[in-house]
Amino acid sequence: MRSLRELEQLVRRTEPGTNNIGTFIAARSGELSLLLGVPEPALRASEHLDDGLLARELDRLLRQRGDGSRQRRLAVTAEHTASAAYRIARSATWTDDFIELDDRLLLGDLLVDSTKKFICFYFDLAAVTVVRLKLKEIGRVVTCAKYPDRRAFLDQRGLHIRWREARGGLDLISQTIVPADEPSVLDVVLERPPRRAPDSQVDARRPVLVAAGVLI
Repeated sequence: MRSLRELEQLVRRTEPGTNNIGTFIAARSGELSLLLGVPEPALRASEHLDDGLLARELDRLLRQRGDGSRQRRLAVTAEHTASAAYRIARSATWTDDFIELDDRLLLGDLLVDSTKKFICFYFDLAAVTVVRLKLKEIGRVVTCAKYPDRRAFLDQRGLHIRWREARGGLDLISQTIVPADEPSVLDVVLERPPRRAPDSQVDARRPVLVAAGVLI
C-alpha cells in the first residue's frame, strides 16, 4: 500500500519529458500489478515511457480502484447495518405501553452507515423517525460505560432514552421526511409477537366428568 501512495504522489506531481513514473512502476511491478489489476509485463514495459502519457492512464486506474474500494466498503457497511436492524427488531421487548430496545445496538451498530440520515421504526400502525446523527451524538455523550443503567424505549410519542434511574433522559419526537430524503432512511420493522392464549383453568375442587365429549 505504501507503493500505491507513492505512485499517487508521483502522478500528482507529473513533469512532462521525464520518466520517473515508468522507472518507479517497473521497479515495483509485482506489487503494483496486484493493486492496479495490470499485468506485470505491461508495467515493466512502461519503464521508458513519458510521464505525461503514463500519468493520464494511471490517474484513470487509480480513480477506478478508489471507486471500487468505496463501493465495497459501502456494501459491507449496508450489510452490517441491516444485520443490526434485524437484531434490534428480534431482541425488542414488548409491553402494553412501550417497546424496550437494545440500547447498545440502537446507539452503536445501527448507526454505522453514514449514507443514512434517518432511522425509521415501524411498529403496529405507527412510525417514529429520528435523525441518525442525533442518535450518534447521544451515544458519544451518554455512554454505556458511564451510565450502565442506560435504556431506550419506543412508543407512539417517540423514542426515549433514560439513564441514572430515569433522572436523566431525552425524548426524540418523530421527524417528517420529505420525498427527496426517502432513499436515505433506514427502516427498522418491529413486529409485535403473537399473544398467547390464556390457559383454560378448571376448578380443582370440582369433580370433572366427561360424557359424550362434553366437559361437565
